Amino acid sequence: MNKNNNMPQLNILYFYTKLNPGGGQKTSITLAIELKLRGHNIVYVAEKGALLESLIKEGVKYFHLPYNRFAPEDLEHISLTSILKLINLVKKEKIDLIHTYQDHPFVIAYIVSMACNIPIINTHVDRAEFFKPPWFRGTVICVSEEVKDAVASKYPIRPDNIVVLRNRIDLQRYHQGISTKELEIKYLLDPNDRKVVMMSRIVKEKHNAILYSLNAIINVADKIPNLKFILAGDGDYFNKIEREVKKVNKVIGREVVLMIGEIVDTATLLNLTDIVLGIGRCAWEGMACAKPTIIVGERGFAGIVDQTNVNTLGYYNFSGRNITEPVPFEVLSKAIISILNNKEYANSLSNFCQKFVTKEFDSKVGGERLEKIYYQVLENYKMNSPSKIVPFFSSCSIFLYIYLRVIAKKTILWTLDKILPNSWHFANRHKSD
Repeated sequence: MNKNNNMPQLNILYFYTKLNPGGGQKTSITLAIELKLRGHNIVYVAEKGALLESLIKEGVKYFHLPYNRFAPEDLEHISLTSILKLINLVKKEKIDLIHTYQDHPFVIAYIVSMACNIPIINTHVDRAEFFKPPWFRGTVICVSEEVKDAVASKYPIRPDNIVVLRNRIDLQRYHQGISTKELEIKYLLDPNDRKVVMMSRIVKEKHNAILYSLNAIINVADKIPNLKFILAGDGDYFNKIEREVKKVNKVIGREVVLMIGEIVDTATLLNLTDIVLGIGRCAWEGMACAKPTIIVGERGFAGIVDQTNVNTLGYYNFSGRNITEPVPFEVLSKAIISILNNKEYANSLSNFCQKFVTKEFDSKVGGERLEKIYYQVLENYKMNSPSKIVPFFSSCSIFLYIYLRVIAKKTILWTLDKILPNSWHFANRHKSD
């Protein structure tokens, strides 16, 4: 039985592609752990990654799905072997419901749900291209109103089957007062340094936001002599950004920017800083640790998180997509300086951020609400054998179509990336200097 009420214990299969550090992955793990604490049996399917240890540490069952190393990125798990193994896993663990994150795992999990006659829920963590067969009438969870509107405009899903459930933070882990001495020693940081932290995947999609922040930091360093800008993360653009960081430090004349690579213990890092720059998970975790937080997206400065704009930023999931035109990096420079030079202002932002996250992102509240969604989905789920034959075989056909289409798309993008030069480079910033 469920530890928190008289409802039955559920066997739930969570499915994500990879357990690399990322906002969606962390939220799914946080909720999986919370559901386990509420008395449910959770089986988590994913590729191994840096976050696996935290999952196993909490006693969540983990299943590694075979991956095809020659398949396009994020599609390595899509194969007939994977489908058959998932069907066997569902039967062995007596799974009641499948919960997938993003559409890549949904493609095959949907076929498995049809074969095993169990419901499936899919969570969308961004506005990326969706895959939903026209007969799909299941529940879709969206992490923001923006994503909900995108899903509702594209698919004939009943409005009451599209639910907004914000990403979740474990507030017992992310809070003020965590000792940072080990990190200060490791990275030779002075406690008196004024620190700005940005956590991000170092990939093409985040490239512009990172370069933009580096440009802004040059101006800030002129005004704040003891400034340190700490960039945490990893990805296939790491070496490119590392070269730009060396140029920035050379322009400033001292080592201001530090690249520390991928970090799992983000709570300690965030306790170290005075200001957090970033989007999504980086922002929420920073807010949970009571840090003034600035949203910096693809087009640059999107706003300081405060009571005047939190609803607008929240609609776009703190992604920075509320900005439609590029913003000069000087705006970000001024925002950082205004916070670092005004302790009273910084404290008011810290207090607001922490209170907002406690109200809107608490994993315990999210786990309770998600549990109710699961029970409701199971109660409403009706699918007899005759009605699932056509959807099942049609899904297999769409599975093949999607797979081939994505291969073609990724091949074209890879070719263009190799042929066309990057349109915006750090050096352009200094052409007139």
